[in-house]
Amino acid sequence: MNLVAIFVGKKESFLINLSSESMAADLILLMMIKFHHREGIMIQKTPLISHRVRKINGSFAWISHRFLRQGFWASLTHHELLIYLFLIMVGDRQGLSYYSFDKICSLIGITPDEYIFARNSLIDKDLISFDGHMFQVLSLPERILPISGSPILTKEKMQQQDPATVHQIITKGLAGGQDETNLP
Repeated sequence: MNLVAIFVGKKESFLINLSSESMAADLILLMMIKFHHREGIMIQKTPLISHRVRKINGSFAWISHRFLRQGFWASLTHHELLIYLFLIMVGDRQGLSYYSFDKICSLIGITPDEYIFARNSLIDKDLISFDGHMFQVLSLPERILPISGSPILTKEKMQQQDPATVHQIITKGLAGGQDETNLP
């Protein structure tokens, strides 16, 4: 049995002769989707669980589709994503929030060292601003900013630039004794 499918759009039309019903059904569905996108027609979607549709009650947060489509999501580490998404969720309409670092660390489950490193990286990537007390989630930059910097390769640089090592040095110093030979 041969099936014929006809697709008519504003700019073009197709006549397709198929011999298999399943192949015809699949092709018809694909062509309909293609035409809908090409013609600017939205595909109608129905909620899967209609009594659980999300609603905006009070405050709300949003993320631009550019964040995913233009690679910002992929450019962030796990800790950067946690902090960035947290700041989006707690920010007001201007992206402002004032959670303390210890509250942020507690809520998202990261250490202060991980927080400092990720926060500073988000600032370097021009995604957030921080004045010591207040955060602002910024509008996305035109493109992902490359982070300049070289890896920390020496013990001396590690003790000067690595937040975890600096924290360890300070903690040992405050505890009374410090054996620098055991430091990374």
